[in-house]
Amino acid sequence: MPDTVITVSRRAALGGATVAVAATAGCQWGPPDSVSAPAAKRDADATTVDHLVAEIAAQARLVADVATTHVGLATALGPLTALHRAHLAVLTDQAPAAPSVMVPARPDAALAAVRRGEAGLQRSLTAGARKAASGPLARSLASMAAGVAMHLAAAPTPRSASKGGQA
Repeated sequence: MPDTVITVSRRAALGGATVAVAATAGCQWGPPDSVSAPAAKRDADATTVDHLVAEIAAQARLVADVATTHVGLATALGPLTALHRAHLAVLTDQAPAAPSVMVPARPDAALAAVRRGEAGLQRSLTAGARKAASGPLARSLASMAAGVAMHLAAAPTPRSASKGGQA
């Protein structure tokens, strides 16, 4: 039997990893009748989740607005849109409506704004994971932060977008 080498593109690998992250994080972050943490800590976790849901929704709106304004970036930003939807589905039944944002006129500036927002979201998710009282919530948030980091690493840079690279 001949040896067959299967090559996988970076996008395919990241897409598969995203599905794995979403599937892993797809479990509910804590049972409704959880008594594993004191009420004050459960309340703190709920507050953390509320803040993160708002931040993820705002970043998802930025990504959507940039993709709509700069159609050439839509394909490159598609995985981020899917990632944010998956994260919101894990954390809430109904994501808040985020206000539209002012999208920079130049694609490279818009992409830089998306990248800054994603980096900030990654930091927020990491901080949320550190302070979560619930182990399942901490693991979910850490997984989400890792997913954002992966997508940020694979996303085009403003330089590649302005040079006509993959955008």
